Amino acid sequence: MPELINKIANWDEKVSKKIVLFSEKKLKFASFIALSGNVQPWLIVSILFLIFNLFIDRSFNLVQIAFTFCTGILTSICKYSVKRDRPSVTIAKKYVGKGDFFSFPSGHAGRMGCLALLFAVKYPFIGWVFVLWAIGVAFSRVALQLHYFLDVLIGLLIGCFSAIIAFIFYSQIVNLLSPIIEWMNSLI
Repeated sequence: MPELINKIANWDEKVSKKIVLFSEKKLKFASFIALSGNVQPWLIVSILFLIFNLFIDRSFNLVQIAFTFCTGILTSICKYSVKRDRPSVTIAKKYVGKGDFFSFPSGHAGRMGCLALLFAVKYPFIGWVFVLWAIGVAFSRVALQLHYFLDVLIGLLIGCFSAIIAFIFYSQIVNLLSPIIEWMNSLI
């Protein structure tokens, strides 16, 4: 079994290096895209959408915030269980918060995968933007040597799994959150 894991890790490193070399000239753009997947941008936009009831209904907005947050917790638990080092510790110190030493799975890819699938299913007319954004964030995380290819692939899958769970239990979650939704609707 360790031999198989080593073969997978070696393949992952080779694929990741090809992505890094491919994007060397586009690092500034990759940096912008990678950072757009941080917690702060999606949380601020989601809260503004929630407060002002913009574009999406509050029920969906609350479910989206809850499940994107849960995806972040799940990927963090996995990271600190697996403890895979980042491809470049030097570069990671520039982009990553203190204490976030590990790369598998990618929390950015998980968060973006969850958002992408939630929006693609609920609001297909705009969901494709989130799908492209998720792919861009995942690609740029590898291009910046913050993650390996499998880190972002598994992160995206975890995010999609979270979104599927959200849709399966959507009506129960909305019922649970209905007091908050009713309170917010009474404010406006």
